[in-house]
Amino acid sequence: MKPGTLGAFAARRTQTALLRLENELKKATKHPDDADAIHDLRVAIRRYLQCLHTFGAIFDEDAVKRIRKRLRRLIKLCGETRNCDIATGVLTVAKLPVTSPLFAHLKQIRGNAERDMVQHLAKKRRSEEHTSELQSRG
Repeated sequence: MKPGTLGAFAARRTQTALLRLENELKKATKHPDDADAIHDLRVAIRRYLQCLHTFGAIFDEDAVKRIRKRLRRLIKLCGETRNCDIATGVLTVAKLPVTSPLFAHLKQIRGNAERDMVQHLAKKRRSEEHTSELQSRG
């Protein structure tokens, strides 16, 4: 692609989003109990998906579909974990006693969601597999 073209711009933006996604995947894999790491991973996934949506026409359509499918599954798993983090935060602000059965229930749900997310991340540890799939059409 020629520098200064829309294709070159799209490739740079998509590559930047992918690099951020890779970084956030590493952080979340290393610290799945860190609510901020999970939030940052969700943001990185959404931004990468937005690049694919915006610039998808210049990449291989089948590869874009496969990548979107994989990332939708991961963002769902992260969302389940993040929802528990948010609910726990709301209960804390509301000054609900930590000994409340609701906290224990949320902790159990979050533990299950975190386990599922970690298992998924272990299978798809590196997002570099996406880069080899995503080829420009022109």
